[in-house]
Amino acid sequence: MGSLCPQFGGNSNLGDLFMYITCLIQKTVIPLLFAVAMVIFIWGVVQFVINGDDTEKKEKGRTFMIWGIVGLTVMVGVWGLVAVVANTFGINGRVLPQLPNGGNSNTNNTYQMEVVPKF
Repeated sequence: MGSLCPQFGGNSNLGDLFMYITCLIQKTVIPLLFAVAMVIFIWGVVQFVINGDDTEKKEKGRTFMIWGIVGLTVMVGVWGLVAVVANTFGINGRVLPQLPNGGNSNTNNTYQMEVVPKF
């Protein structure tokens, strides 16, 4: 089973550490926060529907739904704001340096940069 992020260690530098931490946040923390907000919303819906007669429990379910929606809205809003700022400053893609093919005479030994689109 492969790792979500590139391995960090050995002859790594500070830039590699920042890339590793950024990758961990993007691949684990953010999806976890979205999942938690969605679970809170769904829990509120379930509590709201199940407790149709008890107004106190129904209100508690409504509160969970509202906070779930608020959490999702804030996260999507921040995500959009980051995308707008990144596009404004021209950093709208991840740049991955491609290393030259070691010793292959059919290729030139220059570094190629590939822009990978964000999803």
